[in-house]
Amino acid sequence: TKKAQKAIEEFSEYLRGNLDSLNMDDTVPFTQELSHVENYLELEKLRFSALSVPVYANRSGEPYPEPLRDTLAEQMDHPVLWEKTLRGMIAAGADTFLELGPGKTLCGFIRKTDPSVRSFGAASWEELRTILTEVGAC
Repeated sequence: TKKAQKAIEEFSEYLRGNLDSLNMDDTVPFTQELSHVENYLELEKLRFSALSVPVYANRSGEPYPEPLRDTLAEQMDHPVLWEKTLRGMIAAGADTFLELGPGKTLCGFIRKTDPSVRSFGAASWEELRTILTEVGAC
């Protein structure tokens, strides 16, 4: 996508600025330092830009509102609303869930909450490949 290409270009410029400054014997000229900061800020804008798909917050069980920072901070010391989050995702049209990592605890919770949706657990790359083939990865 264009956004990914822009991120790669900005990150390349940022790294190039770091490497160039390491090879200098003198201090970095102000204009070069300012350009380096501008590249960094462009990366941060991309990183914190609006979400392109809904991401559900554990704190509320609903998609993240803007700004993300406030909701992220609240999640640090509040309980996870797992069932509310899951039901909200299903109500929004999610019908397939993938648990990555060892164990299948979340898959069990999903089946218990709503047996009509599909859930898969993958603890390895091989399992993930098999699941994606079976499900038909987008």
